[in-house]
Amino acid sequence: MTVNLIDPSEISHFLRLQAEGDAELAGWLELALSKSLRRRERSASEILDLPPDAPEWLRRKWNDGGPFHCFRPDAELADHVRHVRDWLVAARAENAPFLKRVNAQGQPLKLLNLDLAAACHAADKYFERLNRLAPGAEADDGHAATVMNFAGGYRIVQMLTPEALRVEGRKMGTCVGTQGGRLLSGEATFYSLRDGRNEPHATLARLKTNVLSECKGRHNRPVLAKYLPPIMSFLREMKISLQRYSRDLNNLLQDTSGELHILTSLPSTFAWRDSLEIRDNDDLGHLPLDLTVQGNFMLHGCHHLKDMGHWLTVAGNLEVRGCPRLHALARDTKIGGSLMLDDCGIERLSHNLSIRDSLIISRCPRLIEIPPPLQVDHSLVLRHCPGLSKLPEGLMAGRDLEITRCPHLLRLPDNFRVGGRIVTDLGVFTNADSARAAFAATFGARRQSF
Repeated sequence: MTVNLIDPSEISHFLRLQAEGDAELAGWLELALSKSLRRRERSASEILDLPPDAPEWLRRKWNDGGPFHCFRPDAELADHVRHVRDWLVAARAENAPFLKRVNAQGQPLKLLNLDLAAACHAADKYFERLNRLAPGAEADDGHAATVMNFAGGYRIVQMLTPEALRVEGRKMGTCVGTQGGRLLSGEATFYSLRDGRNEPHATLARLKTNVLSECKGRHNRPVLAKYLPPIMSFLREMKISLQRYSRDLNNLLQDTSGELHILTSLPSTFAWRDSLEIRDNDDLGHLPLDLTVQGNFMLHGCHHLKDMGHWLTVAGNLEVRGCPRLHALARDTKIGGSLMLDDCGIERLSHNLSIRDSLIISRCPRLIEIPPPLQVDHSLVLRHCPGLSKLPEGLMAGRDLEITRCPHLLRLPDNFRVGGRIVTDLGVFTNADSARAAFAATFGARRQSF
């Protein structure tokens, strides 16, 4: 796929955010990564509709050019960039020679020849070298103190000195070793999950407000699932807040009462008394058999999600994006707001589907069936669904009906009602009869040939 970003400055903005206000670091990240990020397919999301604020050049090319994309960084990319950032922060702190070899513009030559993969590899090698130079496993000799013990020799230690942070950073391949100032000022307290050999497996930082600010595995990657139980026990004992959901611990949820839950092992009947957002989680394969979410429910980039259970009740909106292995919704799905499905493997909607507001389906190429009856109080939108060939009789949309880029949908139902406009590739219609007649006149011969 050729990536055609309409606004490459979104990459610069993303890299500046990762640099956290450090202008020099932001420049280095852009120098090393911006070119490869412009070509990264996983971060390119196709734009299906011309944006209202589209520049003139895009308006001119919209019908004949494309596809066009916007930049959508995912969690994996953010982890990679933070790893590269930590490498550059550590290298700067140690006056690494490669940062001093620059061109006439003052740009480090090494960074000019990198892409994302090469930069991550360079970061790995750098931290491996530091790890070899670091002292061996240390006892709690004043630099760290044991806070909690667990089965199998695991324990949580509090790191008390900048030296402890430096050793942790070298062994974990992160820049926590540069955080000594935050430790000494009392801005943050740092902990480490250690095994029986005193080797670290997760680094945690707690703010003065008793909120977890980060929890990192090796090389800034998410903490492995097998280490979640002791971390969960520690967070519960210390009453540390995740603020409902922590991206660093994307398999751990904290409800409004402060109770912690492992996302991949929820009970078969589970109620979440708030909105729930799950992003870029490759461990989640199924939802509980009977799940209630008393707010909005968003599932984005859950690439291995296959099963949404039997009963799903969402008080607000349900939004499912980028879940290619999800072929069906829950058998009995009740949505108090709108249902939005985008870039999913959905093949058919369930018969027991209840939606109060709008139904919006886009980029679902496997969708072949929408069973009757389908009634939505607001709008029904179908975009880029090439497998869909018919709509159910008795279809009703309280407001608008939009059907665009669905090439095998050649007729409209004999009996359907729409309260607003009917938007199609053939034009915009104000009533069902005129839209049905236009479809018959345009596609009648093609229908007979099938």
